[in-house]
Amino acid sequence: MKRQIFCTIVLFSLILFSFLGCASKNSDPYTDTYLFAMDTVITLRLPTSVGDDIRTHCSARITELEQLLSRTVPTSEITAFNKMAAGSYLFSEDTSTVIASAVLIAQSTNGAYDPTVAPLSQLWNITGTSPTVPKTNAIQNCLKTVGYEHLTLEQNTLTKDMDSIMLDLGGCAKGYACAACVELLQENGVENGIVSFGGNIGVIGQKPDGSPWRIGIKDPAAPESIAGYILIEEGYISVSGDYERYFEADGVRYHHIFDRNTGFPADSGVRSVAVYAKDAAKADALSTALFVMGAKEGIVFYRDMIKSQNTAVSFEAIWYLSDGTTVITDGIREQYEHNSVHFSAPD
Repeated sequence: MKRQIFCTIVLFSLILFSFLGCASKNSDPYTDTYLFAMDTVITLRLPTSVGDDIRTHCSARITELEQLLSRTVPTSEITAFNKMAAGSYLFSEDTSTVIASAVLIAQSTNGAYDPTVAPLSQLWNITGTSPTVPKTNAIQNCLKTVGYEHLTLEQNTLTKDMDSIMLDLGGCAKGYACAACVELLQENGVENGIVSFGGNIGVIGQKPDGSPWRIGIKDPAAPESIAGYILIEEGYISVSGDYERYFEADGVRYHHIFDRNTGFPADSGVRSVAVYAKDAAKADALSTALFVMGAKEGIVFYRDMIKSQNTAVSFEAIWYLSDGTTVITDGIREQYEHNSVHFSAPD
């Protein structure tokens, strides 16, 4: 059976930022700093006046968080928790804050986002050199080791009631790190700029002319182009899509966003979903959850959160669907500019 493996190069991130009205390159008031951490390209677009010491401080903060939050770092807190038997683990303030957001979104979405899918990620090994579709019995056995319901968080202590439960915070750690950079920059007097973690982006202040930032969402049908723009003055955008990490077998695309109910990559009719929220870690986790849910269920969830006045899970979203349509929540319509020739404009 012939299989093709696709992995978009890191320069093609899920989100593009656009600073319109800049001067020519030689007089551009912004300077970009590029880093690679957390398995993604990170861009700090900051005023040229921001010194190297502050940029280096951001880099150090990102490294610190990666060492805490990554399940692939042998000395991380997550690795220690994953290796231990059933019991309790006292986490640092940073890690416990991320876990709290992960558990909240898992509970709110009934597991559409689940931070315990690490066994599924390992089984499928989507980004490996020769990924294949696992055997049905392997998937079923793996599902027995997944479930946020086996976690209990009390302050900074997380307890698991089953030995095999493992955490994978990849669905919200980048969002948290993005917000940590934004906060650090603000504390150091940076008044405007953009922090991009591939599929997660945060803005600082307004553009110098007082207008909002224009954030481009990649077109999942043609990732070199833009499907639409979101105009924002604060907050964070996170995108989850099926077009960056995947492989194909027998004409079927298997991506890295798993549905814990089936053990397979989510088959919800979604190509990508962009989430806008004030909380970066929650935006990151919600983009995964809303991808798994699909647009119809996602809109119901959105309206339920508004109706219940659940401010802890407050967001706006845009879905690009495999049938070529675009679905958008009411609260972001006036901030959205459609640009795709592959997806129809939202109704």
